[in-house]
Amino acid sequence: MNPWIKLAAESGPGVNPPASQPPPPPPSSATAAPPPPSSTRKVHVGWRVLAVVYAVLFGIFAVAFTVEGIQVAGEPDCAVENGQYVLPPDPSEDECIVSSSGSKYATVGLLIGAGVLGIVSAACALILGITGNRRYLKAVLGALVIALVLYGLGVSIGVDVLQR
Repeated sequence: MNPWIKLAAESGPGVNPPASQPPPPPPSSATAAPPPPSSTRKVHVGWRVLAVVYAVLFGIFAVAFTVEGIQVAGEPDCAVENGQYVLPPDPSEDECIVSSSGSKYATVGLLIGAGVLGIVSAACALILGITGNRRYLKAVLGALVIALVLYGLGVSIGVDVLQR
């Protein structure tokens, strides 16, 4: 009778015979698998410098978008007399908005929204430039695209201005 079968019969069910060979040695550090790629990879120095330059330039443009929206909001609406638009009687006012107040407020909202998103994009670009963390790149590009679309819509709706 085979000694292994005899040993298995004596020890009962579920017991395996002893292994005839020792377990293999653990793998050495030279053959270890490389760590998985990190999602927070750093960008190169040239891209970081470009991000800081972008942050400064687009930050200035974003402030200009916001100031333009605030300026349009402060303009008075023109009066209509005999089917003609006329300037307000106040001599300190040298221009007024001819378009409807709905388009005025839509333009103001879109321009201020574009300015705020532009500032967010510039801030994310500045963080990208300082830290080099690549995950801010999507925020920069996303906020940039949305800000430019909002600005384009605000300008295309626009308002007509009557000047003295």
